[in-house]
Amino acid sequence: MARQFWAQIVIVAGLLGSATAPPALADVCTPAHVCIVQFYANTFAQAAIAEGKAVGVGVGVAYNNEVVYTNAFGLADAKSGTAFTTDTKFEIASSTKVFTTNLLEQWVYNGWLSLSNRLSQFSSALGTLKPLTGEVTLEELADFTGGFPRYAPLCKNNPKVPGCIPSIQPTTAQYTAEDFLEYFQNAVPENYDKKPPTVVSKLPAPCSYSNFAIGLLGLPLPDQMQINEASLLGWFLGPARKLSNRLLIE
Repeated sequence: MARQFWAQIVIVAGLLGSATAPPALADVCTPAHVCIVQFYANTFAQAAIAEGKAVGVGVGVAYNNEVVYTNAFGLADAKSGTAFTTDTKFEIASSTKVFTTNLLEQWVYNGWLSLSNRLSQFSSALGTLKPLTGEVTLEELADFTGGFPRYAPLCKNNPKVPGCIPSIQPTTAQYTAEDFLEYFQNAVPENYDKKPPTVVSKLPAPCSYSNFAIGLLGLPLPDQMQINEASLLGWFLGPARKLSNRLLIE
């Protein structure tokens, strides 16, 4: 339901080029097309809450690479009654894949990276990898043919696996960047079409959807430009965001 609602906002924002801003709004907000998007985004957000389609909704409007308006409606936690504010942090789940893969495309387009670059070329960001793991290319990470699982194994089922995860969605306090890298530094590409999976002798491996692979793909990007992740996303979106609580698992 939330995905459907956000799609509606995007469509409305794209269709309002010839619309007219409400007179009261036009008096306090410029330029006009920014006011229009702001007005309709707020309207849809409030309607979504009133109609029970969402508990809380955050709204942001960016113009010329600058965030010019933010607002929040409803609750962040219905059970506790916690208000949704513009500072509320929440997971955006696989939406991070859009940012990571789009950044990869831009890096490749500008000639800063190649899809054929191997993981072994990013030792400053990834450390020492197993030989075949080091041969995995950025393209194979992006198209899920690197031979990696959806997640690292759960520690309760596989406590001896380096970099195992304590839960399916651990926080960065429970599962650190060091834990994440420890998994890949000890992992080897496998064929996840087999039950149980078997180690592959060559790449690409059979396609297997992997949140962890896209998470790993994101690590060489800021390292390549020698900037931190917040600055990298700022380059992509405009003003940099604080990302200290972002999950590494994409």
